Amino acid sequence: MTNRRGEILVAIINDLHDWHLAHDDLWYRIPVTSVRRYLRDRWPPEWLAFYQTKIFGQEAYSIRYYGRITAIHRRTGRELLPNEPI
Repeated sequence: MTNRRGEILVAIINDLHDWHLAHDDLWYRIPVTSVRRYLRDRWPPEWLAFYQTKIFGQEAYSIRYYGRITAIHRRTGRELLPNEPI
């Protein structure tokens, strides 16, 4: 058994729709291909932080929001966003 410290995943938020899903609805989508390609050795993370880009004005270029991950579910884009073109 390995002694893991709490891994943190920093998500780059450059879309207000994604921000509202994360902030208001308390969920965030990570493409499975990203997990396979970049995160496989560090999956699952214990924490998720959000790096805000220029669309956030005065809060841009910073991490102001983070939280402990309580659950991970594998879902299709259609299941997550049924009213949007996928």
